[in-house]
Amino acid sequence: MYLDKPTVNKYAHGNHLLDFGYNGVHQLNGIRWYAEDLALVPETYLKNIDPEKNQFGLNAALSLWFQLYHQGYLDTGYTDKSVELSFHNAREKLA
Repeated sequence: MYLDKPTVNKYAHGNHLLDFGYNGVHQLNGIRWYAEDLALVPETYLKNIDPEKNQFGLNAALSLWFQLYHQGYLDTGYTDKSVELSFHNAREKLA
């Protein structure tokens, strides 16, 4: 999903919070999305990341996810490590 610059700036600078929309789903420009998917689903997290040369961009993004996860910022509440494993598998696919 791509947003125009004024919409991005509205949220990026912390001037507005995302609306909690219909059926508990956040909506931006009328498009439903689930914010938690950014922490839970590697494909969503990596969507539209520029892979750059030798997959550097994707590897850097995954490294950041693991750093934040191990610091406790992405505590998913899942005790079975399935989310961590799915991100590990995404990193392995890049190799």
